[in-house]
Amino acid sequence: MMKVKDYTGVRFGMLTVLRPAYIKKGHKYYTCRCDCGNIKDISGSHLATGASKSCGCGVVRATIKRNTTHGLSKTRLFSIWMGMKRRCFNPNEPSYQYYGGRGITMCKEWQSDFMNFHDWSIENGYSDNLSIDRINADGNYEPTNCRWANAKEQASNKTNNHIVTINGVSKPITEWCKEYSVTATTVYQRMRNGWNEIDAITKPDQRKSLRIR
Repeated sequence: MMKVKDYTGVRFGMLTVLRPAYIKKGHKYYTCRCDCGNIKDISGSHLATGASKSCGCGVVRATIKRNTTHGLSKTRLFSIWMGMKRRCFNPNEPSYQYYGGRGITMCKEWQSDFMNFHDWSIENGYSDNLSIDRINADGNYEPTNCRWANAKEQASNKTNNHIVTINGVSKPITEWCKEYSVTATTVYQRMRNGWNEIDAITKPDQRKSLRIR
């Protein structure tokens, strides 16, 4: 019986073979990791002949092409998409510590291709007066956890769902807002501007102080 070649560790295009998977109808399949991050079982014969060079995503060529030829790089949606990526993946971004720094990421579908995010946004009620909002404030940027919401809805969602610990005591932001006499909208806006959670809640509202004087 002819010995079947083991391609473990060999790279084919965007694919790196991790291990043999199974044999089906006389063809040996290998579990491969694509450069886009996907894991897929692919026929050894397809690898050897070059018929399969990626998991099917074509992420490198497609992403470069679509993100440079869609003509939308100056739109608000594109800026929002870039901001999401910076918060999740760029440690030099001031707000990274509140997103990527605590494990929040962006799904591969959106991360790899702006148009996927664009199309989802248009189909799910995007307008220029709304902002991207994670339904679960501790969850990722992905279709099942995002919506387009106004500032009031975002502030309510973030404060109702997010737990903050101050001096060893953990409460929803809504409860801390009552204790420190600060509005949820003010706290949310401060956090969007890069404030950490505790300062956003506990620091006095200088504008309110000036009005009192």
